[in-house]
Amino acid sequence: MLDSSCAAISPSTSQFIHPKVFFISLPIPTYSSCLPILIVMFFKKTALVGMIAISAHAAHLSWRAESVKVSNYTYTGSSTGPFNWANLQGWYQGANKVCATGKKQSPINLDSSIQTGEAPTINYPDGNAMELENIGTTLEVVNKGTASYSIVVGDRTFLFNNFHFHTPSEHRINGESFPLEMHIVNAARDPANNVVLTVLFNIGTSANAFLTSVLQNAASVTSPGSTTMTGNLNFTPIRNAFASSAARKVYEGSLTTPPCTENTQFIIATTPLTMSIAQYNTIKGIIKFNARYTQNALGQTNLLQISQPRS
Repeated sequence: MLDSSCAAISPSTSQFIHPKVFFISLPIPTYSSCLPILIVMFFKKTALVGMIAISAHAAHLSWRAESVKVSNYTYTGSSTGPFNWANLQGWYQGANKVCATGKKQSPINLDSSIQTGEAPTINYPDGNAMELENIGTTLEVVNKGTASYSIVVGDRTFLFNNFHFHTPSEHRINGESFPLEMHIVNAARDPANNVVLTVLFNIGTSANAFLTSVLQNAASVTSPGSTTMTGNLNFTPIRNAFASSAARKVYEGSLTTPPCTENTQFIIATTPLTMSIAQYNTIKGIIKFNARYTQNALGQTNLLQISQPRS
């Protein structure tokens, strides 16, 4: 999302809107999905400078305002479902076209052709609450506090943006799907790209302590647009899932929601964690079905292009 969704803006452009008023649009470095635009308006000798933020997509990696934005896409139906994501209104014309044209789309089936990769260093402090948001298509957790959250992959640092959930899982392992999948989205710049830490969940006999904290006030976010706070989060189970000895798959794909930008590395912990049936029902009851269908193998023609009628 960070690169192609904002590529329509050139590094430096100007346009006259009045003989004495013009603006210059300059991308400003940010860890958000799309770049804020610096607006400089000149009235004779006085320059008025302001900043606006433009977001290409519903909430993931978006420039956040105080109110929670509800997604404009869905997972069913002909007008807002996956078959029409590419045509939905983005922050510029054609913002979501990669959903229908990209050849490295996610999710995929993780078979033996998908390689393992190095373990990320996860620098998520424990003991803090975060904001839990119902954005219409998922439950999303964002950091509104002062603590810094990041991961290191190779020699690059990626800043935490959000984590959210999909039911059922979007990725499959050798054809097998799972009840729940969690995406922890981290972003970097220069060049801009994402790393999504992916955790799968199976149904177990006891509650998952991490999810217990996440869902502490879930009854307050049953309606799209609503927000509450999580309990204090302990990321130890997440760090352990991606430890150096843990099984994981790594590949370059795309974000699984519009605009489906293909500059995203997935690191998937292939040993599922467990949760209680009550926790699963709580999440599923709020977000319903929200899994994008499995995409073609990496490099193959996009499924939506294959499905188009031929003359």
